[in-house]
Amino acid sequence: MVLPPMERDHSCRTPGNDAGRERNRSIDHMSKATDIADDMEALVGQERYWGPTPGALYEWATDPTMGHEALGGSEETFVNCFGLPMLLAVRRGFLSKPSVKRILGDTLKRGDAKAKAFSTAWNRAVWTDWKAVPGAAWRPARGDLVFFENFVGGLLNHVAVSTGKTSFLGHSEVISFGEGREAIGRARVNRTSIELLRQEGHTSVRFLTPTWD
Repeated sequence: MVLPPMERDHSCRTPGNDAGRERNRSIDHMSKATDIADDMEALVGQERYWGPTPGALYEWATDPTMGHEALGGSEETFVNCFGLPMLLAVRRGFLSKPSVKRILGDTLKRGDAKAKAFSTAWNRAVWTDWKAVPGAAWRPARGDLVFFENFVGGLLNHVAVSTGKTSFLGHSEVISFGEGREAIGRARVNRTSIELLRQEGHTSVRFLTPTWD
């Protein structure tokens, strides 16, 4: 009697392969974050129209016929501090309309969920309060989103993008848009630091690696 050959399992569902896939996804997420940091740095010194809410970005995400080319270019199409890196992710092809709609919806949640809206990683974590210790390993990586928290806006009171660089003063450098503004209008994209942005009233400064997907 001849037994039929055993069928091979082509599913590749092994712990090692699962770990490999997670590493590949993590590398892809870091690459995307670095691309957005590159794009933010390229905008330093330029102006865009800022507003206190996601504004036209949400309108774009919910209107299947609306293009993104004009966003940030007028008082009617303003973006906010975290809307600008999101817009850059849209223009890179990283974020679709459904992704933007999901992220913006999740930013309305409470606590850490506001920041976690920007990541789909299974192990996503919001690093707790930034420590102003020179030379510390506790630093945002390039492309990380840095959240300046207060009692009014929560973790989204202001959001900047880390360059991953440290100044000669030991400051952690970020690219920021619209800091300190209240009214809709033109705002400059600035190269600054966590130390300089940590204004009185911020209860903590925290960060997270976005996945931009």
